[in-house]
Amino acid sequence: MVSQRRYGDVTVVDAVYAPGTIDPPHAHDELHASVVLDGDVLGVLLHDGTAHVHRRSQTVTHDPGVPHMSYFAAECRVLTVVAPAESARNGAVLSAMTERLAREHAAGSALLRRFATERFAPASAPAWLSAAVTMLANDGTAVRDVARSLGISLSRLERAFRRHLGTSPRASRRQAKLRGASRRLVYADDALATVALASGFCDQSHLTSAFVRAYGVTPRAFRRMFATTSYKTSAIC
Repeated sequence: MVSQRRYGDVTVVDAVYAPGTIDPPHAHDELHASVVLDGDVLGVLLHDGTAHVHRRSQTVTHDPGVPHMSYFAAECRVLTVVAPAESARNGAVLSAMTERLAREHAAGSALLRRFATERFAPASAPAWLSAAVTMLANDGTAVRDVARSLGISLSRLERAFRRHLGTSPRASRRQAKLRGASRRLVYADDALATVALASGFCDQSHLTSAFVRAYGVTPRAFRRMFATTSYKTSAIC
């Protein structure tokens, strides 16, 4: 879930990431300075392969054009200040601003708590939508059968997903399977074929093609980047 506000040429983005979410390799056109409100983020800077764990109330800054990817083991909430690339020369100012947010968050600032309670919630989302998401994530029921079990039409289910979640039921299921696979890749030493079957994929080849299509890296490469001992022992599963 993502919500954002604009203040002049600066945008503040409040994002909540589901457990197992992968932010694929990318680089920003703008300067990004973030503070972790809840959970842990494991980031990899792709130019040198260095992994960094960012914990609650800690900050991280990404300069324009620097490639990186992130992994969210448990549910994680991140507040990000985004500024135009030409503001990069004033990056220290934004970093200081984000550091202040982090200190206020760690100290239980009333101002930040008030901001943090204004979480994004889709307007008028039907009560059955969360049940549909759970059903798609937890079993192999066909999308049409999920709609039938909820007493709604397939087209209504698809419209609700697009309107309130910005995705389709099938894409939601695929992302849930990929998140499950990512967690197994990080926290278990199972063979890739075992990870594939346990995550709902037909075989290792199916997992690999889906992983590459979604994230631009193979499951094996992802495991090498993120399955660090220090993170395994500290993250919440």
